This record gives sequence, C-alpha cells and structure tokens, in this order.
Amino acid sequence: IASGTRRARHSGERAIVLREIAAEIGVSATAAYRHFTNRAELVDIVASRGIEEMAESMRTSLVLDAGVAAESESERAGLAAWADVRNACRAYVKFAIDEPQWNRMISETGGTSPVVREAADKLIAALRKPAEKGVPSGVFRAEISDTETLEIWSSLLGMSMISALGFIGEGKDVDRIWDVLDAQLQRVIGPILLTEK
Repeated sequence: IASGTRRARHSGERAIVLREIAAEIGVSATAAYRHFTNRAELVDIVASRGIEEMAESMRTSLVLDAGVAAESESERAGLAAWADVRNACRAYVKFAIDEPQWNRMISETGGTSPVVREAADKLIAALRKPAEKGVPSGVFRAEISDTETLEIWSSLLGMSMISALGFIGEGKDVDRIWDVLDAQLQRVIGPILLTEK
C-alpha cells in the first residue's frame, strides 16, 4: 500500500502496477495477488488513503478563534465557524496543489467502492463539522440538502482541479488561488450554508 501510494503521489494511477510493486518490495507477483484481488482494489485503497489525508488536513486547519471583534459570543462563534469553513476549503484545495497526481487519481477513481465511499464520508464530515459549529449561533443553516452538499463539493472539486492543473495561480502565486476561492466561498458556498444570503 505504501509503495502504491508513493507511486500515485508521483505519477498517478497508471503507476500502480502490482507486478512492479511486488518486485519493488521484494515479493513475488503471486504474493501481491494474495493480498489484493486485483489492481483496482489497490487503487481504491490508495485513493481512500488520499481522501483520508485530505480530510485530516481539513480537520487540522480549523482555528480556535476567528481573531475578529464581535458584538456577542454568538457572533464570535459564527465568525469562527465561517473561518473554519474557509480554512477547511483552503486545506482541500492546498492538498490538490501539493499532490496533483494523487488528487487527480482520487477524482478519477470516484466513490463506487466501499473503501472509497467510507473515506469520502469522512471528507464530507470534515467540512460539515465546522459548518455545524455555526448552527447554534444562527449564522449557518441547520439543514443542507443532498443537492446543496453536491453543489459545494462540485465547486471545491472544480477549484482544486483548476488550481492543481495550473490554470490559476501559476507558479507560486497562491494568493490568486485564495482570492478566487474566497470569491467562490462568497458566491457559491456562503449562500448555501449561511442563514442570511
């Protein structure tokens, strides 16, 4: 799995070749097939590891305090929740920029296998958690439909792909990427999550 992950990070899905990985780690090709039914199973596991790493980066991006003046504790909690959503979205896009091959493989693998679906659920939970923190303050809506959830994810997926592929923020100009992401948060994600449009 570690060898498959390393290969995916460097060269994407096509680099995950069971026979080559078996030779690399010093086991026979038949031994590799005793651990994995087929190549697709290993690809799914490697994709799920990437999704879990994305989710972890989103969870660790959360802030303790929004660092802004607020008139009430409720307003402070709402602002902190919005800052957390913003940071989680940035972490998602940053993963795509830092790991373009792995991210592309993850995107192309899809969520059809149980192991990938389970990891994707963790990723969704990593964004829902900060949004749910804003519900008691009245800043965030309590109910988000499945369609709205898909709107948010498609928006972030598109942003992560065009960033990773270099269509915006060429080179080290990540400020441009964050500017576009902030605009996306205001125009697409905010109206879905926030109580006041």
